[in-house]
This record gives sequence, structure tokens and C-alpha cells, in this order.
Amino acid sequence: MLAHPIGILGGTFDPIHYGHLRTALELLETLELAEVRFIPCRIPAHRGLPQVTAEQRMTLVRLATDSQPGFVADNRELRREGTSYMADTLASLREDFGPETPLCLIVGTDAFRELHTWHRWRELTDWAHIVVMQRPGILQPLPPVLETFMTPRVIYDALALRRKPAGGILFQPVTQLNFPPLRFAPCWRMVSRPATCCRKRRWPISTTGRYTGRCLLPPCDLMRMNRIHAT
Repeated sequence: MLAHPIGILGGTFDPIHYGHLRTALELLETLELAEVRFIPCRIPAHRGLPQVTAEQRMTLVRLATDSQPGFVADNRELRREGTSYMADTLASLREDFGPETPLCLIVGTDAFRELHTWHRWRELTDWAHIVVMQRPGILQPLPPVLETFMTPRVIYDALALRRKPAGGILFQPVTQLNFPPLRFAPCWRMVSRPATCCRKRRWPISTTGRYTGRCLLPPCDLMRMNRIHAT
């Protein structure tokens, strides 16, 4: 029996917002993932330090995901000292889930174009598949070194993710989000407008009706209390 893959979504999550959650849920459903693990980094390798601490970002990720079936907040990068490298994280996940469970590293197209600059980037497909979220629009050419790496690894359907534990690269179309800025903004942008707080909104988030439609964002009062990303 083919195992359902584990989705892995890393990043600073500075802050986590509706775009992360809505796209992750779409992939959870369309790729039939067992779960999507949200893994905030401690110290990012490719950008400046986040505005708030790793512990605060982890708290918000937990609040945003804990009521959604199939979403898991994972703090393994916070437990590891130094710069957070995805190669180390995937090796750790492989150790936890064993050699046969398919793992899927989820990245955006911009991040994928820079994959060859990541630490030990050629090892990533030893540990996991790579799922590239592809939104509608013009595709930019890849750097030659990445094109050469990618070509023999491309797969064309979600079922292929379940046939092997790692090694494939899937370009997966995802829905373009065209919400007005207020709707796309994280909850703490609305702290001055409690009547429109996400805790009281009910935006459609499921693509198939499999899950309940919840905003899933952290409660405004917690972020007011902690002065996180105050406007």
C-alpha cells in the first residue's frame, strides 16, 4: 500500500499569514498528504533576522495551526543551535519517519530558483521530494546548474510522490490568491478593528469541502498582549 507523504513547509513565518495556510491546505488536499508540518527557522540562512523572536513566531504558528486537521507545528529548528539549514531538517525528519515514508519539501517558485544557493542543496532530494508551488504567470528560466539538476528528477503526477520516499521534483499548480490587502493581511494588522478580527470572520479556506472553513490565524488579543508586530 502506498504511503501518504508528509508535507514540509519551512521558513521564517515572520509572520505566518492566510497565504501560508490557504496554500498549505490546498496542497494537503490535492496531493493527499498525511499532514503538513510548519517548521519555523531559528536563524534564517538567506535573509536578515526576523522582527520577533523564534519563540514568538513558533507560538503564532501553533495558534494558527492547532485546530486544523492535518496541520502540525514543528519546533525542531528552534531546538537546533545556529543557522537553520533545510538539509539538516530533512535528515532529522527522515530519522523520525524512517526510510520508507515519502517526505515532500514544499517551496515557492522564487525559492526554487535560488535552490542552488542553499547549504548542501544537492542532498535535498536524497531526503525528500521537492514540490514547487506554481502560481499562474510567466515562468522564468532556471539557472543552468539548477536546470541540469532538475531535469532527470521531474515527475508529473502526485501519485509518483507516493511510489518513492524521495528524489522527485513536482511542479504543482496552486490557486492565485487575489484577496484585498486587508483580507490577506495577518491578524495583527487588524488589532485596531476588533469587529473585523479574524477570530470573528469565516473566510472559505477548503478547496474540496473536506475541512471546515476557518481563518486559522492567531487570536488578536494574544498578539496585542505580546506586542507582536503591532501596527
